[in-house]
Amino acid sequence: MVPVLTPLLALFADAALLLTGHGLVTTLLPLRVAAGEFSSFAAGTVAAGYFGGLLVGALVCPAIVRRVGHIRAFAGFAALFAAATLTLPLFAHPAAWTVVRVFAGIALAGYTMVAEAWLSAATPAHSRGRVLAVYMVVTYAAIGSAQFLLVFDEGTFALFSVAALFISLAVLPVVLTRVTAPALDAPSGLSLKDLLRVSPFGVAGSLGAGMVLGAFYGLAPLFAVRQGFAAGQVGYVMAAAILGGLALQWPVGWLSDVFDRRTVLVCSAAACALCSLGLLGLGGMGTWPLMALLVAFGGASFTLYPIALSHAADNLPDDSDIVSLTSGMLLVYGTGSATGPLLGGLLFDLADNRGLFFYTAAIGALLALFGLWRMTQRAAPPIEEQSDFVAVPRMTAVSAGLDPRVPDEEPELPFGAEPVEAAAPDAPVVDVNDDEAPPAAEPRTPS
Repeated sequence: MVPVLTPLLALFADAALLLTGHGLVTTLLPLRVAAGEFSSFAAGTVAAGYFGGLLVGALVCPAIVRRVGHIRAFAGFAALFAAATLTLPLFAHPAAWTVVRVFAGIALAGYTMVAEAWLSAATPAHSRGRVLAVYMVVTYAAIGSAQFLLVFDEGTFALFSVAALFISLAVLPVVLTRVTAPALDAPSGLSLKDLLRVSPFGVAGSLGAGMVLGAFYGLAPLFAVRQGFAAGQVGYVMAAAILGGLALQWPVGWLSDVFDRRTVLVCSAAACALCSLGLLGLGGMGTWPLMALLVAFGGASFTLYPIALSHAADNLPDDSDIVSLTSGMLLVYGTGSATGPLLGGLLFDLADNRGLFFYTAAIGALLALFGLWRMTQRAAPPIEEQSDFVAVPRMTAVSAGLDPRVPDEEPELPFGAEPVEAAAPDAPVVDVNDDEAPPAAEPRTPS
């Protein structure tokens, strides 16, 4: 395993730095909405702008990469993401923040797309599952640990500069490594009609997961502030839920491998609803009961999407369609993420600012009821025929290349290695850090 992971350390360092900055600014914005006494719907709109940008980025970024090359696109997306973060303090108004966060979402989608393409291209087929597991741990750990930086928040915009610093530094591990450009073909997703034919409950699970998590990321910090929590304590609230999602990914996934996966998805949705109802009394709990409930909420809500995807994969007639399935399901998840903060923001002020968790409880309950109904409409595949659960990222469909369920393909080239080809005597030297070869030398005229 060590020989496989060692060449990928630069990519993991890149992801850790980037997602630390991203996780920090994601929680800081709702805190600034609270400090500015803006409406809860304004906080939802800002969050929806970011998730909408991710959707747009998934559609437009592959063409940008093909036009300008991987290295330049990679650095350009990082610069745009850092610039968007630094712009936020200059225009302290939700309308401006929403526009800026759209560009941040586009930049993050493109940046992550290129990084995940490198990761997929450099991973041998037999190591996909372990590499994906490490990538998921890095993802959750970076976003979760970023929340602890909120203890240094003094109500100024200094931490936005810290977030931009992490984002800017994230580009260094890759651009200072000799790399070859991976193939980046945007996977064509299955249509909604095809997805519904494959798995209606899987589609509902992806949509519900996006609606819950989009609202939670965008509005939970605002809810905690209005319940009397200081900025540092808000960080603990968010970290507990995010790291709970990491801790319970594989235990819940294992259960979905040994039981009817629909039953596990129904139970996760029901647990999300019950934990949401419990969190309505967030301000009046002791520390340990609160942390335990947040961990349970994170475990229930963050596992909804990977279980829904695995359930849909169980019903695929051909494993070769898993990448198209992942691309289509991510589009459904992204749609839910963009609409969730808007709906949650509208309901936020319901019952003394408790509307957020009434909303997430309703989504979880509706999803569980829909799953129970679907279980009466179609028999489950035999347990031995179910595909293995895979904890998957929710950024871009490019990471589907790491899914062990995808038919085996050898990596294009180990990350950081140089292509070994016999060059003609007078052939120009090509720098592997450049995406375009220099023009051939003009033929010399004999003197």
